[in-house]
Amino acid sequence: IPDFLAKLRLYLQNQGVNPADNAGGPPTGREVAIGYLRGCIRRRALE
Repeated sequence: IPDFLAKLRLYLQNQGVNPADNAGGPPTGREVAIGYLRGCIRRRALE
């Protein structure tokens, strides 16, 4: 899991997404980051 999270953080950084940004206009950085995370999760883990 730590490797996955490190890769996710690096990917978000390269995309210019700040997951701590919860104040911007739609979509916020937090929403974008959660969307990327959900895109990585499959089946039972998503439930």
